[in-house]
Amino acid sequence: MGLILDSPRRFLRRCPWAWALLLLPVAALQDALPGRGQIAFHHALQAMEHGNLARSQQEAEWGYRQFRAADPALAGKFQLLQAEDLLWRGMFGDALRLATAYRPDPSDPAEAIHARVLKALAWTYQQQFASAAQELAPALLLCQQRDYPTCGEVLKTQGTMALAQKRLDDAWQFTSQAYRFSQTHGDRVLEARAALNLGLIALRRSRYDLAQDWSRLAYRDAVALGDEDLALMAMGNIGLAAFPFGDTSASREMFLEAAQTAQRLGDLRNQYTWTEQVGEMNAFVFNYPEAIENFRQLLEIGHQLGDKDALYYANIHMANTLVWSGNPEAAEPFLKQAALAARSGNNREQLLLRYIAALQVVARHRDAQAEELFRGLLRDAGKDEYWRFEAAYQLGGILEREGRRAEAEKHFAAWLAEFEAERAERKDVASYMTFLTYGMPLYSGYIHLLASQGRPQEALAVAERSRARTLVQGLGVAPQKTSLGQNLDPRRVAQKTGATLLCYWLGREQSYLWAVTAQKITLFELPREKAITDRIVRYRKALLGLEDTLGTGNEDGRALYSILVAPAAKLLLPNAPVILLGDGELGALNFETLLAPGKALGQPASTGNHYWIEDVTLRSAPSLTVLAAARPGAQDSGKLLLMGDAVAPNRDYPELVMAPLEMKLIEKHFTAAAQTVYTRLQATPAAYLKGAPERYSYIHFVTHGVASRTDPLDSSIILSPPSQGSDAFKLYASDILQHPIEARLVTISACYGSGARVYAGEGLVGLSWAFLRAGAHNVIGSLWEVSDESSPRLMDNLYQGLQLGMAPDVALRQAKLALLHNASEHFRAPFYWASFQDYSRQ
Repeated sequence: MGLILDSPRRFLRRCPWAWALLLLPVAALQDALPGRGQIAFHHALQAMEHGNLARSQQEAEWGYRQFRAADPALAGKFQLLQAEDLLWRGMFGDALRLATAYRPDPSDPAEAIHARVLKALAWTYQQQFASAAQELAPALLLCQQRDYPTCGEVLKTQGTMALAQKRLDDAWQFTSQAYRFSQTHGDRVLEARAALNLGLIALRRSRYDLAQDWSRLAYRDAVALGDEDLALMAMGNIGLAAFPFGDTSASREMFLEAAQTAQRLGDLRNQYTWTEQVGEMNAFVFNYPEAIENFRQLLEIGHQLGDKDALYYANIHMANTLVWSGNPEAAEPFLKQAALAARSGNNREQLLLRYIAALQVVARHRDAQAEELFRGLLRDAGKDEYWRFEAAYQLGGILEREGRRAEAEKHFAAWLAEFEAERAERKDVASYMTFLTYGMPLYSGYIHLLASQGRPQEALAVAERSRARTLVQGLGVAPQKTSLGQNLDPRRVAQKTGATLLCYWLGREQSYLWAVTAQKITLFELPREKAITDRIVRYRKALLGLEDTLGTGNEDGRALYSILVAPAAKLLLPNAPVILLGDGELGALNFETLLAPGKALGQPASTGNHYWIEDVTLRSAPSLTVLAAARPGAQDSGKLLLMGDAVAPNRDYPELVMAPLEMKLIEKHFTAAAQTVYTRLQATPAAYLKGAPERYSYIHFVTHGVASRTDPLDSSIILSPPSQGSDAFKLYASDILQHPIEARLVTISACYGSGARVYAGEGLVGLSWAFLRAGAHNVIGSLWEVSDESSPRLMDNLYQGLQLGMAPDVALRQAKLALLHNASEHFRAPFYWASFQDYSRQ
């Protein structure tokens, strides 16, 4: 259904005495003073202002009937207020009918403008944009002649219309003008609503940090105004902005509270929106029983709204969830209802219906019928990337299951070639990475086909074709249009690096591990993706909860070692280097923390397990191609660029107490002439970007970091603002990758320095990825919040190892082991030492 648009909150003529009457029941007003009509109107108005739309509508309807004969002008105001309540409750047709019937006072242009705003919004919400523009045109003319108080609403409505038409630049421009209008005119209600819409536009632009800032501002203002309806929308939008940063639990709680508040206030449209989000969140984490219950509620709300679109999506959600939860028969009636509600001219809605129907047939093991359905879907998908490549994947799987393997292989090869040709046409990094997600099922299907035929090297070659393509192009290590992996011998890469390579692929039905040594390639089958990722989520939660997972013998830590490492354990030499080429959520797991059986080498005793870091030196790499193409870096100049101890830009990023100590400990490992240090007010994004970072062999940041899950190029290092109140304090990943460097090592001693989003084919994308693409040979980044207490010690030990001539991965391991074996036991929990990982391209 999309995101919530703003509500048409009227310009309020405030009466100080009206607040005292807020809780008076309507019946008590009937026998009041001669001004009882005005009192009743302001009572209904205040109910709307506080977000109690159902009560406001009831009182407005009573007022219209009560005063229609005795005071037509006052009755009209009640009528317009009722239209506004209906509009905000999502009953657009009824709202438009009432607003059209309203006859404004010719002597009150501001009220006439307000009426036109309501009608324009009602048309907008029904996707009738020409009618909306026609309705708003006279209001625009009035506002050109004179600055009426309601002209701010006209600006905001123009923004809403542009947003509904996906003209995001226009939406931002108009809404920003409305926000400035509200400040110059002291209109707090308009200010709050414009802030809400700016947050919403930022969401549509995938600027999630900006969306959080504006949504929090709107929430603060809504609470100050006592407007519960506005507060719930801001709360929900904060949840939407939080999700890309990986905080699914917080997002779900915000959605749930927003839905419950909307239900209490009688706001059906918002109740629908946030109930839908709760259901999608539950389905996202495979909590199908709760998701099904959420979508049952969604169906009830859709019927109350009488909205065909709402009913279409509610039925689609229900059918899709039932199919994926393994109950395809139960999905049948919901598919039929969705078909009745779908718009005949909307091709995407029709394709979605056909896709779920085809999945339902697959779940019933009717492959011949499913083949026919997916061929039809493939034929009619046109240029829609998702449906074309998803249908191609499903069709290839059907051919394989029917034993037509040669035909299946030809099918996968042809469609991958078409996909890669289209992918090569994507020029900007963000578009390229997003597009890659469409083709990942095709790679997975082809890999499964080859692996099942005992062709491990060919299967690995297909996996390699999907990996780190933007890094490969950015680093210039291979021609853009080659099919990577076809002429690459992984055994030579293992020989060149002197390491055993562990290459992973997570699939819907089957996952794989290739263990590559200089002598051979061995393929192991692993469980499907969900069985692995469920354990990763639980184990990360234990690590972040400061659990001594070794002492407790954590089940997930032991199981993940058994699944991911044990199959290849016989190929690994003690203390030998291992390079991980992960996939999907494996990028968010520190393999060093996994619990290996028995005692560690050289350790006198054992609790039955030990951390795998005791056995191997680990580093992560983006792809075989990048490793194969690696050349010796520029000569180590010994120069350090050190930035940190930034001035807190706002309360979301408090100053780090231990940052000065960490910087002092790092400085002592370099001569004064070899180091450039930016601290406090000097540590700004501009200082990095304009400071010739390519001159340094070592770059180190001691500060906060933010990782965007959905748009990794919005991940940022938090530095000092250039001036008080400035918002230019973030060094974005998108800026980092545009400034080439030759650093031997970049260290990001910040929360989530590695990234949060696992982009298909690119691995864990964020700050570490950006520095690698900019040209760094090694990057040390963090997987979770860095301990301000243990980080200085670890970094001191890291640079001590580098001074002794150790490679970055070896020095990092020794620094971690020093904390793990600390006699005080204070830092033995993995939380303190395991967040940092070495990402390498050599």
